[in-house]
Amino acid sequence: MRWSLSHWKEVFPLAQFEGDLSALESVQSFFIDSRKAVEAGMFVPLKGEHTDGHRFLSSVWASACRASFCQTSEWAALKASVPAHAAVVVVPDVLEALSAFAAAHLDDFPATVRIGVTGSNGKTTTKELLAAALSVFGKTFW
Repeated sequence: MRWSLSHWKEVFPLAQFEGDLSALESVQSFFIDSRKAVEAGMFVPLKGEHTDGHRFLSSVWASACRASFCQTSEWAALKASVPAHAAVVVVPDVLEALSAFAAAHLDDFPATVRIGVTGSNGKTTTKELLAAALSVFGKTFW
């Protein structure tokens, strides 16, 4: 899953792109736990009930990670700490940005059939049964 810089800008037309933007072209995965930073990963600093992922951006940038989202409301305070090797996509809402990325990534696979299983009971069993039944037609992912 490598996107060109133009693709990033197409998916996030209102975003502000900062730093070494070539790092965005090497992104292969996403992570939300700053302790699990990877070189080809992009950090998604989500705001939770007890903490804010933006608090950990410095440690993420100090690791091998070279790319991150940042919420617009946090950018002014963090801008000075961005190292030269890092790329930052500044967006109004990090969770919405992650959702937009996921939707755009799924669009890259138009022939893929998607099935959603919801409810309060039996989701895992239903998922396993569906995967077993549909595996005769091709690969299944969950």
